[in-house]
Amino acid sequence: MLLDPVARFPDFRSRNSKVKLLLLLILLIAACLRFTLVDFFGLSSDEFATLMIVSRPSFKSVLQTSLVVPQPLPPLYFLLNKAMVGAFGQKELGLRFLSAICSLGTVYLIFLLGRTLFNSQVAIIGAALCALNTTQILYAQTARPYALALLLSTGSILSFLNWLKKETLLNRFNYVASTSLLLYTHYLFLPLLMIQTLYFFWCQRFPQPIGYPKRSWRNWLLLQFTVGLTVLPLFWQVSTMVRDRSSLDWVRYKPPTQDIVPFFNPKYLFFSGLISALLCFAKPFRKRFVRLSVDVIDQEGRKRFISGLMLLLIWYGLPPLLFCILYWFTGINLFVERYLLLMSLPPYLLIPGAALLVRGHRWGQTFVIVYVLYYGVSAPILSYVKKGHFSQASPGENQWREILGALNDSTFQSSRLLFQSPYIEADQLNFSPNTPLFDYLSAPLRSFYLHESPRAVQLLPHYWHAAASQEAFRAGIKALILRDREFTLLCDEEFWLEFRPWLARELDGRFELRAVEEFRSSNALLKKIRVLQRSSVT
Repeated sequence: MLLDPVARFPDFRSRNSKVKLLLLLILLIAACLRFTLVDFFGLSSDEFATLMIVSRPSFKSVLQTSLVVPQPLPPLYFLLNKAMVGAFGQKELGLRFLSAICSLGTVYLIFLLGRTLFNSQVAIIGAALCALNTTQILYAQTARPYALALLLSTGSILSFLNWLKKETLLNRFNYVASTSLLLYTHYLFLPLLMIQTLYFFWCQRFPQPIGYPKRSWRNWLLLQFTVGLTVLPLFWQVSTMVRDRSSLDWVRYKPPTQDIVPFFNPKYLFFSGLISALLCFAKPFRKRFVRLSVDVIDQEGRKRFISGLMLLLIWYGLPPLLFCILYWFTGINLFVERYLLLMSLPPYLLIPGAALLVRGHRWGQTFVIVYVLYYGVSAPILSYVKKGHFSQASPGENQWREILGALNDSTFQSSRLLFQSPYIEADQLNFSPNTPLFDYLSAPLRSFYLHESPRAVQLLPHYWHAAASQEAFRAGIKALILRDREFTLLCDEEFWLEFRPWLARELDGRFELRAVEEFRSSNALLKKIRVLQRSSVT
């Protein structure tokens, strides 16, 4: 009995069982939020590109297509999703199943990360916040590589910390494997290497908690060199991406302040703090409700908390700083939520870690419990009550499903379909039919929403003014319209407001446009149009 520390302290075993039960409950809730209504929305524009790539007949063709189409994404996600689609079918569920599984795994890794950096209390709260977060639910139900990248980025941080604790061959392998697979999933997560390097420098400069011995710069640089060698085959795609993206005419606008510091909701923090103050400082509430078992954080524990918070602050602060530098020197604004997803995970541990470190530990514990309960009601549950789903997506996400469903109707059949592709930029008008590039640019028309793919398709750029300098392209569109005298147009409102005046000017009063059929879904338009001579108009 004396040799068994768990037997000597039965409370330890009891607490460990409670933590496991809470974690299991959190994972069950996370699974319900991610797999329930996974097909509530139709595919988005980017998901059509995923469908086009994974629909290729073999893994080799998936690899080749993912490297050819003009999107800055490595091939790993598409290869894995090809296997998922083969198992679950080419529908919304099959396409999004991999993302939902990866998001569920991220919740578990957040728990492990919180326990490694802080303690089981912070780990449970962080996992709960990640499970309930509407942003995570959104990308768990999106057939894109973001959820897989979040899983691998968390795994990379966790294996990095394990390597700092114990420099074994297994820990080195886990770090190199998780980090390399991350870079084979999405290039936007490359700053994670800088985050880890900055934290490694901080660990070298300041005393660390017991169990974190100093590692040599030589060994750390050797790990980075190994990762670099592993991802060397991606160099060709990266160089091509940089060359192609540098030729684009980027929209230059100053990022709003709220875009620079995302993933924190001041409303939740303010009201949780207010409620916690009432519970802790109002005597009737304190006696009745605040009877929590408090873990006292000793000096070594405080040092561990501070070290963990430093990693999370670097993890959260570096990506927007890099994007600010990019904007200052180039004018390119990448402050978009999906580009900043790398920094979406630290807040789940930052909030409870900082709250439980404050001097009034009981207040901090009350705050995080109130915050989780308030957030759980206000975020996914309130979203379901208002919009019928748990994520933060907007109802407009169904426009492709509805508009392509309407295109199946025989009343919209015509000799030619003019399709505003969501992927064509100003420098991509020289595409050729029957090529992987053309398949990518026309991806929505090759989806399962259409019973039969249209035969005579003419692709139009995402913005009609992008073709202003392409006189030959515009002349060709005009010639097709005058030759066919009837066409179906699939576009959005903004495109139509530019395209219609241009076409009226080109017809020069000799012809009149008459909309025979029309269907609208959110911002999308489907029009069947005839071109009639003025003399024949009745």
